Amino acid sequence: MYVGRSIYMKVFYHNLLGGVFANKTEAKNINTKYKYSILTEINDDFRDYDNKFTFALLNPELNLYNIWQQTNNPLNESEKSDNNIHYRVEGYNNITILADRNETQCEWGGLTLSSTDNLIDGCPGGSTWFFTIGYVGTTWNGYPKIPSNNQGVDIVSLWVKVINDKYQVMQTCNVKFCNLINFKYLLFILIRIFPIIS
Repeated sequence: MYVGRSIYMKVFYHNLLGGVFANKTEAKNINTKYKYSILTEINDDFRDYDNKFTFALLNPELNLYNIWQQTNNPLNESEKSDNNIHYRVEGYNNITILADRNETQCEWGGLTLSSTDNLIDGCPGGSTWFFTIGYVGTTWNGYPKIPSNNQGVDIVSLWVKVINDKYQVMQTCNVKFCNLINFKYLLFILIRIFPIIS
């Protein structure tokens, strides 16, 4: 996916057509049609020049997305407390925030490990678990939905900005196919195919 001139790689996708995750371990690494996660593969190669990761969280049903930076992979961001003393994760920096829930039990502040019915959420210090990544619960407010900005959704995805464009694109395509064509033309094709969020 392209955002402006930057390439973002999908590291998580959840569609409830495939049900919820069996457990938090499954939510870290799985490759199926409706449940996809390579969260464990987010490493220092994705850090920007300021030593931060840049993430994009998409909720297509709501036409909302958040783009922000934080210092840690959410899997390495200390588990939040639920004392309703809100904070932002280490190194948090807004870029584009359209889903900005701000209430007593949850204020958007980047992604952190969660002790609730999900692997990760975006309510650091909050007692709820909106902006859910890796939902293992059965229902939310009585419905089989993924807790999002202010309502339940069926689909959520998380993307990380790619710093070394050529290396990461080559890793995500079939090496045999990529070796047959000139890389500059492949990059042009990718630019034309992927949607641009502005």
